[in-house]
Amino acid sequence: MLEIFDACYQDARTEASDAYGGKLRSQLTIDIFPLIPIGSLEQILDENWFPEYNHNHHGKPD
Repeated sequence: MLEIFDACYQDARTEASDAYGGKLRSQLTIDIFPLIPIGSLEQILDENWFPEYNHNHHGKPD
């Protein structure tokens, strides 16, 4: 799973954005999604892990 984690994440960024085949998914540009995952595979698979979020709803640091 670790071997394909990065490729899967990049695919998910594309599918979640409006860059996927011209179809609007989230109506967000791909740039809104971080280029690298916000956590390790181990963290993301941990149901008790929740990432820190330090931006308000305008996308600016608090």
